Formats: sequence, structure tokens, C-alpha cells
Amino acid sequence: MTSDQESAVLAKHHAMSASHCTLHAGLVCLNLPTGSGRDGQIQYFRTALEYIGNPGDLVNKALEVDPSPENVEQLVIRIYDFPGDTV
Repeated sequence: MTSDQESAVLAKHHAMSASHCTLHAGLVCLNLPTGSGRDGQIQYFRTALEYIGNPGDLVNKALEVDPSPENVEQLVIRIYDFPGDTV
């Protein structure tokens, strides 16, 4: 194998490896009840922002803001890895 062929094989290998790595800035989901107005959207968004301490805190993660099942006036925050599995 020539050095050019070897370089081509290595480049292909690195490209395939890189395609399996997922990196994203994060996802924020505001799961408001149906019919919520602008004030509700602002409240959910502010709550989400309170949980994001640093710009990199959500890298490859998702943050969801939901109404509490017991009391729609209270909010539930969930942060988890996203995507949950890698290819």
C-alpha cells in the first residue's frame, strides 16, 4: 500500500468515526398546557433560563419544563442526556 492509499484509508476511518459523534448546544422544551398565553411562555422560559448556569451546561442535553401533575401552577424541570444513545 502506498502512502497516498494509506492516507486515504486513514482519512476515511476518521470521517466515519466523526460521523458517529453527535455534538449539539442543547435542547430546551417548554411544554405548556394547551391555551397558555404569552405570560405562561415567559414564565416557562424564565424558569428554564434559571437552570442554565453556564453556556455549556446543556451540551448534548435536553431541558424540559412541564406543569406539575399535582398543581399546574408549579413547574417540573427535567434535564437528561440527549440524544440518549449514540450510533
